[in-house]
Amino acid sequence: MKTDQTCVELCPQGTFEEDSQCKTCAEGCAVCGGLDSCTSSDESYFLLEGIPTQNCGTGKYGDSLERSCKNCVNECNECSDGTSCTSCIADRFVSSSGVCVETCEDNQYPDATTGLCTNCNIACETCTGDSETDCTTCSVGYTPSSTDPNTCTSDCPSQQFFDSSTQSCQSCQTGCEVCSSRMSCVECMASYQLNTGMSLCFKCDPKCETCTSSRDDDC
Repeated sequence: MKTDQTCVELCPQGTFEEDSQCKTCAEGCAVCGGLDSCTSSDESYFLLEGIPTQNCGTGKYGDSLERSCKNCVNECNECSDGTSCTSCIADRFVSSSGVCVETCEDNQYPDATTGLCTNCNIACETCTGDSETDCTTCSVGYTPSSTDPNTCTSDCPSQQFFDSSTQSCQSCQTGCEVCSSRMSCVECMASYQLNTGMSLCFKCDPKCETCTSSRDDDC
């Protein structure tokens, strides 16, 4: 056999014998039995049905150990290995564990732009987007806004306090502007006075500008 006009007993790596000539394998092929019969690829290529390629295509990935194209797991469009998806087929999203799912976890939402299951805002337990205004339910310590049920806030409006047992804003006692619980007032409404010892608000007698109780003789 001849290679570059030199007679050899065996064709060198990267070539194959045909008509007593050593001919070059296809691009990317290290060992071949013919132009369309590659058995081992070069380092930057992978074998796909006997043909060397640098792009295994949709639903496949390049196995760097075996230098061959292998199938991704079900419902993957692209994957980095046999178990970790990087993009999914239509109507599926990549979960935090790298598999394709139809429904994301409770504290995540399906992001149509990235194709990923993305974490909700910290204020949301479940959501439709990444903002605190995209909540469908609120996280512990947060409650729906009085003006927008899809907005979760940790701040209750005036004359209310956050009740951790019900995970909602509840009304302060009568006359209380700011309170930490139903019976613990911090600041009173106009025309009410705060009894600091009892943390309660009481209304002064109409005769009094300020007072220490609601009696007319306590002005």
